[in-house]
Amino acid sequence: VASLQNEGVEILRKLDEAGPEDLDHVLEEYAFYLQDELFRATHENADRLLNGFAYTLAEHEVRLDDAKKLALLAHELDSDNPDIKDTYAWVLIKNGELEEGMQVLLEAGEIYDTAPGSDFTMLQFYAHLGHAYRISDQADLAREALEKAVAYDVKGEWLEFAKSELRMLDQATP
Repeated sequence: VASLQNEGVEILRKLDEAGPEDLDHVLEEYAFYLQDELFRATHENADRLLNGFAYTLAEHEVRLDDAKKLALLAHELDSDNPDIKDTYAWVLIKNGELEEGMQVLLEAGEIYDTAPGSDFTMLQFYAHLGHAYRISDQADLAREALEKAVAYDVKGEWLEFAKSELRMLDQATP
């Protein structure tokens, strides 16, 4: 409760100090904070709903800071859920926090190793992991993860994403 009060006080401090050019942004931040607190206090599936909204924002590459906040909240509510870990990691990666995102993805992978998700979930996870390895210049690990993703063969954008990542690896390999 103290941390929530501190966050609210910090936002109100920003509001007091905001100039006219910053006022809309700070008011939006405060409204988002209030909505978030109300939502978490009143909804039993808050973790999954926050996770879904965070993922949607990240996929559309809008309000990535908000996506990170939402994904973190979902992760704090259910840190043992590999789907939530996957989303949090993907949002971190989209925000340029590759190292932390990779760590969270690997944690999700450990859970999936003992309790795999649906074929679609696993395709998406391995596509995320393969992408993260590719952009961190770990081509062998990227290829391994992406080949696992493609093996699930669930038609749709994630299968195409994994295939395009593999093509990028092929083009980068002499």
